[in-house]
Amino acid sequence: MYTNSAEQRQSGCTANGKPVCPAVPDLPPVAAAAGGSEGGLGEEDAQPPQVLGDWRAFRAKLVAESGDGGWAARQAEDNRQLLQIQSPALAQEETWAHATGAPEVGGLLLATSVAPGMLGDEYWQVVVFLLQHGPQGSLGLILNRPTSLKMGRGRGGLPMSLDGMPELRDAFASSILYCGGYKAQHIVTLLHGQRRLEGAVEVIPGIYLGAHEAATAEVVTGGLLQTDFRFFAGCLAWEPGQLAREIAAGAWHTAACSRTLVLKQCLQLPVPLWREAMCLMGGRLMGWSLGLFFTVAVAAVETATLCVLCAYAEESQATSYSGLVHAKLGPGAGAALAPIMYIYLLLSCTAYLMIAADCLCPLLASAAGPEAWWAGRQAVVAAVGLGVALPLSLPRTLGAVAGVSNFKVYAIAFVVGAVLWRAMGAIGEPAYSWAAVHASTLDPSSPDCWRGLAVALPILAFGFQCHTAVVDLFLELEDEPSFFKPSSSSSSSSTGGRDRQPRSSSGGSSSGSNASSSSSSSASGAGSRMSPKLRGMMGVGVASLGAMAAFYGVMGVAGYLALPGGPDSNVMNGFPASDPLMQAARVMVGLIVIAAFPVNHVPARSTILEFVSHHLAPPAAAGADDSSSRRTSSSGGSGGSRGIGSGGGRSSGDGQQSELPAGVYTAETLLFCGVATAIALSVTDLGTMFQLVGGTAAAVLIFGIPGALLLKAATEGGSEGQGGGRRALLLAAGIALELITVTSWGVTLYNLTAQH
Repeated sequence: MYTNSAEQRQSGCTANGKPVCPAVPDLPPVAAAAGGSEGGLGEEDAQPPQVLGDWRAFRAKLVAESGDGGWAARQAEDNRQLLQIQSPALAQEETWAHATGAPEVGGLLLATSVAPGMLGDEYWQVVVFLLQHGPQGSLGLILNRPTSLKMGRGRGGLPMSLDGMPELRDAFASSILYCGGYKAQHIVTLLHGQRRLEGAVEVIPGIYLGAHEAATAEVVTGGLLQTDFRFFAGCLAWEPGQLAREIAAGAWHTAACSRTLVLKQCLQLPVPLWREAMCLMGGRLMGWSLGLFFTVAVAAVETATLCVLCAYAEESQATSYSGLVHAKLGPGAGAALAPIMYIYLLLSCTAYLMIAADCLCPLLASAAGPEAWWAGRQAVVAAVGLGVALPLSLPRTLGAVAGVSNFKVYAIAFVVGAVLWRAMGAIGEPAYSWAAVHASTLDPSSPDCWRGLAVALPILAFGFQCHTAVVDLFLELEDEPSFFKPSSSSSSSSTGGRDRQPRSSSGGSSSGSNASSSSSSSASGAGSRMSPKLRGMMGVGVASLGAMAAFYGVMGVAGYLALPGGPDSNVMNGFPASDPLMQAARVMVGLIVIAAFPVNHVPARSTILEFVSHHLAPPAAAGADDSSSRRTSSSGGSGGSRGIGSGGGRSSGDGQQSELPAGVYTAETLLFCGVATAIALSVTDLGTMFQLVGGTAAAVLIFGIPGALLLKAATEGGSEGQGGGRRALLLAAGIALELITVTSWGVTLYNLTAQH
């Protein structure tokens, strides 16, 4: 460790009279680099941590054996080749990194996407090597902030004197000086991996500080290279408990890593160090071609299950998803599904509030400062949940919030366009390297590969999920839908759907033969018997999920090309937080999920109120309602097929509706929004919630129920004509969907158990 001359100690690292890093008050030196050097820590503070062997490498092997490794497949090959030139011996060592549950000496702190908004723009994608961590506070060095200065005394050299050996500056004349942090910048720290140097202080096995005299002698005699050493001016320092608070607020990822990431030079890396470390921790699994393949495959399967639900919605004239299950799979299945579906939609809306807060909090904190109470996560979640989502959820029909849904389409297009624009700019940079772009990086022999897929696919399936609202949408759809003329639902929504009549499957009056048809007739009937309304609904489903797949595909490929070394799970996190275009995109994402809240709440409300109606109705009325739910109205009047989802009430025994009081809808909405907000305030792990919701409840609703409908159609269908072939096809499709459901449950629960 070396200190600058007294007259320059307050100016920070400088180049041509300008500070390289912001000047900050002096703190105690980072660590004892040269034994007994002036300005170092006291003898007691300079003691290195006492360890027996490299336990970190042993732990890394355990992580690899548990399936979290697979680092060879995720290593940045261009960075490895550059390291081979700079330090051949270091390049022979394995490069690895994995997440840890807490900060540790010798570990890394990687700035998250919210760090710039909380701590300052200079913290964007910083990688910090932690030197000390304990009850007295924490100290670390920023690894990836090279300056334009060199240690030499000539042109471009450090324009200040050092309280140390003059021979050192001559020996390391071409060595780059790094900005180690914004505290104590008058102290220069020497970092290396040479244990044999006299006076070296061990941080962890394999990484050392100081020993400048021995280092100078080795470089002068040719025993070691200048690139085997790194010089840092300044450090980062945290008061007791400060780092823990920043981690809890989401500013840092904590990780352990191999010494290759710490000791190598961070100059013109093909893949920046932050991205390389994030990639090693699991940031890249498939490559762009396989990513597109799985996106399209999931979209295709979900489109098929959506069409199955549409067909049975028309046949049963159900008014909600749970009503459809009640009519086709029996009262027991409907009663079991209703609370599950309600909880699923409640947790989905909770996730939307969490996403909105994650998008808006950094922007508010950046504008008003982290001290502003109204920019904190708690305030934002409460304001969005009770001040915005609650009023939007009061209407009784989806048609009443059609404008909100239309806004989502334009907002998604803006977000995709913003990412695509920034990706094109990144690709156009002269320094852009295509070497890190891979069509496929899937390694079937790696357990980590399959586990990563198992985590990603349920989340992807959740991203396409719109099945819970399909019955409500079908109920409100006009008899002959068109993309180019106004929908009747918009006019009926003004009355809350109370004046809307049930529509028959033929688009006009219904027939008794349709009511008595078997389950298989709807799923396997000829296309000529498909009503215009059903064809239109299926067209809407195909177009909607196709557009979503296109949006996801374009955004994923654009993000991968812009950040090939390992994009964050949120693509926008890979771009600077201060980028105005990305700030606008984050706002749009927040508004998109807010707009999705009422779209999920309407089917949740119709489900739970219909469930309550069935169980609170008198036995005779309930029995009549069960039978009426299986037939269509022959008169097209105000009969029993109109239900809770369209603003109706409980069905009476004669087929007429007994309207529920308006206060029931308001009370349910207040309860739903209040509980969702409370959960969002108390839960911060969004990834775990997505895995749980997407891998369990969503799997049942998206794959399990359509599979059960197909299996019932296959087992109850007749044997006339070509029915045997159709039944075999329905049976195979139903079994495949049930296998997907069971597999999703098993893998999700296993992953969540392993994480905890």
